[in-house]
Amino acid sequence: MDLNFSTPEWPLIQGCAPTTIGGAIVVALMVWALVSWSYRRKVAQLKAENGAWEARLVFAHNKEAIVSEKRNELEATVQLLSNQITANPNSPEIAAMTQRVATVARELASANSALSKALIL
Repeated sequence: MDLNFSTPEWPLIQGCAPTTIGGAIVVALMVWALVSWSYRRKVAQLKAENGAWEARLVFAHNKEAIVSEKRNELEATVQLLSNQITANPNSPEIAAMTQRVATVARELASANSALSKALIL
């Protein structure tokens, strides 16, 4: 059995100068290094973008909690106003409660606007 594989199967390699083979290896390593560097940069860029998106989502989550709180407050205030109207339609407290409903509605609109801006920007 002939253990010298380069004699019959690889005459091109056998005829090449050692510098040609070394040059091909160096070129292959340079291409690998360039592709590896390019992918590392792209992965780093995507990680940075991912971190920015996660920060925005945390910020938006905090804004969403405020919107939920204001919505619940508005629902409770409207329910109180409805109860007052049902109990005594001529009560002077209705005007004050109506003002409170309007104030809470404006606060809810403001919180909702802040949430929208957090999600869009």
